[in-house]
Amino acid sequence: MSDCVVLCSGGINSTVAATHAAREHDVHLLHVDFGQKAATVQRRAVREIAQTLECGVSDIDLPHVAEIAGLNRSAKQQSGEAGSSVEITLASVPLLMTELLAVGVQTAARLGAAFVIVGSSEAANETETESAPGHGIAHLRQDYYYLQNRMLEMSVSAKKPLRIETPLIDFTRDEIIKIGSRYNTPFDLTYACKSDLGTHCGTCPDCVARDRAFERTGLLDPIASVALG
Repeated sequence: MSDCVVLCSGGINSTVAATHAAREHDVHLLHVDFGQKAATVQRRAVREIAQTLECGVSDIDLPHVAEIAGLNRSAKQQSGEAGSSVEITLASVPLLMTELLAVGVQTAARLGAAFVIVGSSEAANETETESAPGHGIAHLRQDYYYLQNRMLEMSVSAKKPLRIETPLIDFTRDEIIKIGSRYNTPFDLTYACKSDLGTHCGTCPDCVARDRAFERTGLLDPIASVALG
């Protein structure tokens, strides 16, 4: 029986969180495909990470998110206007992170797990976007998860409580990498790119943030070493 469910995108934060949790708990990785461009590559990465950690893994699809995102485009096409493709991200779709957390909680409840782990980091977001304290992306802030847990308290049975935990919320990206290195996180299996190329593009915001964080730590990014090799 799994103790916890880790929402895992295959990126650095969620993989470090999963690796750390696996030292003390029976973890179950959960990947959610909500129509993000890199979903297929992420899914493969999460499955490889789960194999390395020797833990369970599930894939959940939320096709309705893409359908909702395409409503405006469909309306324009019907009226003869040119419609542009919509990039689906956690930041661009209202309440999407709340929905992902709900899926994580529902999965945890079915598995008998006591908590859901998320790799969100307020400190990393504020540092990388140069945001003032408390003014970063909403779903990466501590107060957001405080409110989610308050709502969760009213939504589940008191006999089987569930909690959302964010162990990396106060750490910057380079600090997270150092923590991951300490616990032998399989960084070579992670995928942090926004593209669906299967290899890191090196130019998108996520790739740039990853490169700069590894550079600050003085550690070699195994992804970069493979590319150079």
